[in-house]
Formats: sequence, structure tokens, C-alpha cells
Amino acid sequence: QKLEMEAKGDKSLIETGEQGRKEVEAFEANLKKANAGDAEAQHKVAIAYHHGTGAPNDEPKAMEWYKKAVAQNHIEATYDLASCYLIGQCTKPDIEEALKLMDKAAKAGYSNAQFELGTFYNEGIGSIKQDKEEAAKWFKKAASKGHIRAKEMIA
Repeated sequence: QKLEMEAKGDKSLIETGEQGRKEVEAFEANLKKANAGDAEAQHKVAIAYHHGTGAPNDEPKAMEWYKKAVAQNHIEATYDLASCYLIGQCTKPDIEEALKLMDKAAKAGYSNAQFELGTFYNEGIGSIKQDKEEAAKWFKKAASKGHIRAKEMIA
């Protein structure tokens, strides 16, 4: 079964079953909230466009919504945007922008970002010089929040 969806003037046909219909409904509800300035909804809209869940896969729109959520200090969106820059997904790779955003998310206490920042220091990535002590500090912070891979790094 196909369900026609209109999002911001774009008409897309999306294959759906019950799960797909729920994803489209969730996307539409989040898009309304996102347009009203809700940072959590902006992050959810970015993810939907990034992964094509409930919305067409649209990487430029994903970046636009990630940036809107980051502008409101949404920490998980900050981590996700950093990851996009790090691996060149939805955008061209930009290691320095990835480092800046990952540092922001790590300092805000997001354990995945703390682990990644620890990895950056452990390996020496971009402008970050290798520093095993600084790496251990970030791994310990992430591990204290239950991050399994960080626990393995300090074991």
C-alpha cells in the first residue's frame, strides 16, 4: 500500500504498512512541532530525513534540521551533527567542525560524545594531539555513565 505524504511542499510516495504509516504520522507531528521551534522535534525531523523513516531520505534537509536543533543546544543533535561531519554523511567531511561539536556535546555530559572525544585524544585526530591522559579522562567520564566501550578502554 502507498501513502501520499506532503512535507513542506514536497510530494513523496512512501511505501507503507502499519509501521510505515505510524512513522509518517510521527514525522508529520514532529515537523509541526519543529516548525514551531521545538528542539527535540527538530532533532527527530533531522533523523527522519537522514534515515528516510517517515519522510523521504533528504540529507540536505537533515543537515538543516540538525543545525536548527544544535542552535538551541540540543546535545544529542550536537553529537549527531558532529558524527555527520566526522564521517562525511549528509555533508562533506569536516574534522575540525566535528571536533568542535563533539567537544561541546562531551562537555555537556553526553556519554557517546565523551567516548568519541576520548578516542580523538587516544589516537590524535585533526588538531587534537595525541594525549593518553586526556583520553583516559574522557573514557572515565563516559564509563561512569555506563558507556560499555569506554569501560573496556579503561579496563
